[in-house]
Amino acid sequence: MKILMIELETLCYYNRREYPRPLRFKILPNPNVPETIERPVILKVSQIFSSRVIEKGKKKTIVYECISELSSKKIQYDLKYFPDTQSWYLYRY
Repeated sequence: MKILMIELETLCYYNRREYPRPLRFKILPNPNVPETIERPVILKVSQIFSSRVIEKGKKKTIVYECISELSSKKIQYDLKYFPDTQSWYLYRY
């Protein structure tokens, strides 16, 4: 798996007691990252294997290990969520 850290537009489900769960996300073309795609792609999160909270000092990060289907292939990846800034990133692919 490669570490990418590409910012995403994410549709997620919020519950009162839990952290948000990603449902879908959009990957936009990024000229600064050579591994990105040429046009926007929307992926549905098929399954979340695990989620863990990482605390470094006062900052929290939630890492989701997920799987999706792209062109009838299953791909595994990690999404990172930063609650302080409410931003999502494709962390590893």
